[in-house]
Amino acid sequence: RFLAWYAVPLTWKSSTSAMTPGTTTPGAVTHAPADDAVTETQQPAPAPVEVKEGLARVLIPEGNKVFYNKAQVNNRDLSVAALRCFARTREEEWHAGTSSAAKRASRFAAGDAKNRALEETPDLEEEAALSIGKERMDAVLAAPPPPMSVIEAMAASGLRSIRYAKEVRDVGSIVATELVPTAAESIAENATLSGVSLRPPREDGQPRGALDDPETMTQESKREAFIDVRTADCRLAMLAHNAAFDVVDLDPYGSPAPFLDSAVQAVSDNGLLCVTATDMAVLCGNNAEVCWSKYGSYPIH
Repeated sequence: RFLAWYAVPLTWKSSTSAMTPGTTTPGAVTHAPADDAVTETQQPAPAPVEVKEGLARVLIPEGNKVFYNKAQVNNRDLSVAALRCFARTREEEWHAGTSSAAKRASRFAAGDAKNRALEETPDLEEEAALSIGKERMDAVLAAPPPPMSVIEAMAASGLRSIRYAKEVRDVGSIVATELVPTAAESIAENATLSGVSLRPPREDGQPRGALDDPETMTQESKREAFIDVRTADCRLAMLAHNAAFDVVDLDPYGSPAPFLDSAVQAVSDNGLLCVTATDMAVLCGNNAEVCWSKYGSYPIH
């Protein structure tokens, strides 16, 4: 009531002050020109905060509009260490020819070399053609394995993906997915800030593979890493990719249960699945019903 009463004299004053002498009509109400209106001074948006972690640099907007969890630094350190160990194991299995990828690549290379030799020399004996294929197989297995392909679902600021690209030597391509366009733009900006390329290192858009010439598989070419930023549901991105990933990293805010089905289907044979659960209270038995609804099991505690 006070505001309604007080608005009357304010409107009346602004109306009479805006009228031209000689044109005033008793009881008429007009609005003041826009030039006389009082406008509020807009405060500039606060600058984002730069965060340095490992070899990565990211910009976090004011108010944590792009999610960043400082307490998870130990988790990200462990993830980087796990990928380094996995890369060593993967390389050993590749040279020994025991991994699924090594078997597929070596068989394909041997068969391709054998067929080419027979096409070029029709009268070549079968044993000689097999020997050529064996030499090609040995050359493939002696070369370094193809760079690892990684997907980080729900990447937020992209900090983890950037650290993988800069701190794990054998990583080649990283798909970073986010459902929010603002967060996807932040990932691209942070990758550029940290010196990580957003463009594939090859013209066909694929990382270097085992079927490239062994002479070109140098340490420098292996070190090329790029981030592919996608604005999409991570479950669809994992299932729609044209090949399985060597590493699938899940770090949702809460339970990872809704994403496990897609993640298991997206990881390759002999691959690595990294899962972070931030609902340990549920898993430790504080709420048995919620644990059953999320994980289909009851805690012992």
